[in-house]
Amino acid sequence: QNKKGYDFEMVYYNSDGNESSFCGNGSRCIVAFAKELGVITKPEPTFIAADGVHTAKMKGDIISMKMRDVNNIETEGDHLILNTGSPHYVKFASGVKTTDIVAEARKVRYSERFSKEGINVNFVEKNGKGVFVRTYERGVEDETLSCGTGVTASALASSIHGISTAE
Repeated sequence: QNKKGYDFEMVYYNSDGNESSFCGNGSRCIVAFAKELGVITKPEPTFIAADGVHTAKMKGDIISMKMRDVNNIETEGDHLILNTGSPHYVKFASGVKTTDIVAEARKVRYSERFSKEGINVNFVEKNGKGVFVRTYERGVEDETLSCGTGVTASALASSIHGISTAE
C-alpha cells in the first residue's frame, strides 16, 4: 500500500489470517510485483514493513534484500534465539532430514515462554561446508518449504557456532 516517504508499505498476513512480522521471501515477491505493476522503477526501492525500513536491490531478475540488523542473540545450550525481522529459535541437531519437525517444533512454539507471541523454529544440521535447514513457521503452524528470515537466522547462528564455513 502507499506510504508517504517510501516507495510502498508491505503489510503481510500469515495463512492463519493474522498480520505477521517481516517476511523475507514475501518482501522479495512484493518488490517483484511492485516492479511488474510499475509502482517502482528505480533499482533500489525503499519500503517499510512491520519491522522497519528495507531497501531492495534489483539487478535483472535478481532481487536482494537488506535485512534488519540483529542486535540481540540469546544463546542457550543447543539453540539460539534471534530476530531477523521475525523471531526465530534455531536448534542445532542431527538427523534433521528425517526428524518429525512439526511435532518437535510445536513443543517449542507452544511452550510457556513462546505460546502467546509465537516463534518460528528452525532445525539446523551441518551439511558439507554449509547447513541444512528445516523451518516451522508460527501463523502457518506447520513446516514451510522456504523461509527467508529463517535461513538468515540459521546462517547467523551457524556462523556464531562455527558450524558453517560457507562463504
